[in-house]
Amino acid sequence: MADFESAPDQVQATDSQPAKTPMGTSSKIAIGCGAIMLIPILLIAGVIWQYTSALNAMTQTPTTPPEVVALQPAAKAFDSAFTAAMEENLPDLAKFEGVVNFAPPMPCLEEWATADACSLFELDRSPEQRDKEICEGLLTAAMSVGADSALLPGEVKMRTLDERSPSDCERTLGSDPKTYGLGRQWHFYVVKGTTPDGTPFAALLLKSSGSPANRGDLTEEQVTSLATEQMSTGNVIPDTFSYSIISSTMFDNPDLSTKRADYEDSKVQVAAMLDTFAQMRLANPYLETFNAGFAAQILDTYTTNFKPKGSVSAVKAKDGSVHWIQVDTADDSFDVCVSVGVGPELKIGEDGTKETGMAVTGLPGVNVELMGLGQPVPTMTDKTEFGDYKLGTCN
Repeated sequence: MADFESAPDQVQATDSQPAKTPMGTSSKIAIGCGAIMLIPILLIAGVIWQYTSALNAMTQTPTTPPEVVALQPAAKAFDSAFTAAMEENLPDLAKFEGVVNFAPPMPCLEEWATADACSLFELDRSPEQRDKEICEGLLTAAMSVGADSALLPGEVKMRTLDERSPSDCERTLGSDPKTYGLGRQWHFYVVKGTTPDGTPFAALLLKSSGSPANRGDLTEEQVTSLATEQMSTGNVIPDTFSYSIISSTMFDNPDLSTKRADYEDSKVQVAAMLDTFAQMRLANPYLETFNAGFAAQILDTYTTNFKPKGSVSAVKAKDGSVHWIQVDTADDSFDVCVSVGVGPELKIGEDGTKETGMAVTGLPGVNVELMGLGQPVPTMTDKTEFGDYKLGTCN
């Protein structure tokens, strides 16, 4: 390009050339073509520059506001004190820092955005449930740094911590779980308080369970062993349990609130049953989806965990398989015959975004809790989908 821009209108003579020979037409055409070819190159270069500039802007950490910087020492002091208390009372829980979580009741934002940086203390999965030990350990650790109240599921007013608190915590970890596709999760138990230095904080305890079949760290031999056991016994794989505690100062989020589904609602109870079918099918991939024995184990898990008012029973087809569940509520408010799938595809929902087989993905409602209740149908037909229901009895 530089040669074209600096070229004179006439070339200089050499010993073998006449002096001042005019530039030929072909040279002008070459220069014109070169300039035209340069246009797309410049356009592409401009696009690359804009993309690079935008990428740099996205990857640069934003400047931390002065008000956040001013609170960070207090937040770090709380984290150090709570970590020491956790190590003393629950030494089995591993700590992870820099947790980012946008879910209520304790949103954990990135450190540049808030002084309320979260820490996670986690106990890996085990066949053993340790509700009593974990509750007592959390309460002792939290109270040692200033915790004075707790928030229970469905309540909006904090309860003062006292001798009843360990039982409140255990009760929270033992009731009304929800499914999340790969397992079950019980409701949060949250404690709150203020350190002696005046720093507000909270700690959230969460219990969850899941099937070893869904763990990514199983070896091929372990997977084969699970498959052999399921196919020979027909039994579901027992869940393993884990406990997580998230702690944080509460400068930017002083108000805690928890929401829970109304499990007194008959439709919510049916949706919870469908969630249980979905989760357990995913957790037990080597059992026949519509096997009657499998359905009985699913219903037993559902009634044990959710304690529905009324009764549920599997309806066997002529070949012994189960595609429908009869639900009779205690107050007769929602007596229905509910489909748990009639075909191998087990399509979920009404549109093309929900076509994946329920037996593969597990959770109905596209990974949203308690969304499995489908559409009312007039009869039990082959065209019903998982979660559709017929009012009344299965006949």
